[in-house]
Amino acid sequence: KQWYQRRVRGKSFRCSALSTRAKFPLFTRSTHSLSFPLSFALQTNTIKPYTQRFHFSTSIDKSHDTTQSADPFSDKCFQGQVDHFNGVIVKNALPEDPLVFDEMLNHSLNSWKKNGRRGIWLKIPQNKSQLIPIAVKHGFNFHHAHNGLLVMTSWLSTDANKLPDWATTTLGVGGAVLDDKRNILLITEKHSPSLWKIPGGRLDFKEDIHVGVAREVFEETGVKTSFKKILGFRHLLSGLMGSNDIYFICVLKAESDQITIDPGEISSARWAPLDEFYNLANMTPVQKSVARLLQQYEKNENIGFTSTEVGNFFTPDNSLLWHGTKGDFTDLKKTPT
Repeated sequence: KQWYQRRVRGKSFRCSALSTRAKFPLFTRSTHSLSFPLSFALQTNTIKPYTQRFHFSTSIDKSHDTTQSADPFSDKCFQGQVDHFNGVIVKNALPEDPLVFDEMLNHSLNSWKKNGRRGIWLKIPQNKSQLIPIAVKHGFNFHHAHNGLLVMTSWLSTDANKLPDWATTTLGVGGAVLDDKRNILLITEKHSPSLWKIPGGRLDFKEDIHVGVAREVFEETGVKTSFKKILGFRHLLSGLMGSNDIYFICVLKAESDQITIDPGEISSARWAPLDEFYNLANMTPVQKSVARLLQQYEKNENIGFTSTEVGNFFTPDNSLLWHGTKGDFTDLKKTPT
């Protein structure tokens, strides 16, 4: 009684009957649940005769939740979301004190190992970087850093480490913007003012291809567009910082013609006849590929990739399937519930 009062006084708890023979007046012979202030029941000694027959847990029913603590009644363990691969993503706000963090991490790791967990994901914010050496001491490795967070991992299973590497590929887009007069929008960048090319750049985090290419074109030239198709893409194995790089070549229709360049990135911009673009002598191999793809597109506008929404297995939302067919995928789209 004193232990429960000290730990959980005033909190709402759930009481589940574990014995059909319990004589508690609020329960029938089948198993039920009831939420009530536990401290009141303890102070009035209502539960005392039945402490061996009932199990107490927080009012959240965790049998249907992926969030579990390493020890339900211990403040020395981290809570974590159990993923589809029996790993744990730590969800707690981490303590600032390295000694407290050391103790909690040690207790948690022991519990996770006991419960057969595999990969552990730990996110350390930049303002708590003093905790990093403690995590390293307990066997955690650097995985990646993003938006002020260092993500560290630990593989607890005796099997070979199956945790995926951090994203190895960056995504870029180029927009071949065409108007109704067979003109194409061209730019030169400040670092290479003699090379004419189509506008474009890198996709932002969680940005769709068709959204990103329209954004890049507008930021660099001020021209508004509507997306048509992906004509092709180039896959580079020696990109920025050793990563792979995929560059999507897209066709867009001009919805405005006034050019306003971004002086921070762009040296010049202009509308040029497509035939002039096809015959430019000073172009990179990628831009020459763009020209040849556009020549094929002029002959047959049915080539290229368009997108349709299809559902995902692990998440409740939809994603874009890009394809070059006339197939019908509407039945694969998830509808909001």
